[in-house]
Amino acid sequence: MTRKPTIWENLVAKLDRDLTNEECREDIHRILAEHRVEMAMQGKLPHQRKR
Repeated sequence: MTRKPTIWENLVAKLDRDLTNEECREDIHRILAEHRVEMAMQGKLPHQRKR
């Protein structure tokens, strides 16, 4: 069974060089922000759920 590559591994392959911590941090924050937008559009954020 093969494992899914990490974000770090994907970025290294995409850029064809080692990353700085700052570059990786920025890309992770971008990915998380995109995910939050998708969740908001679907009405799945905690304050949007019915209780």
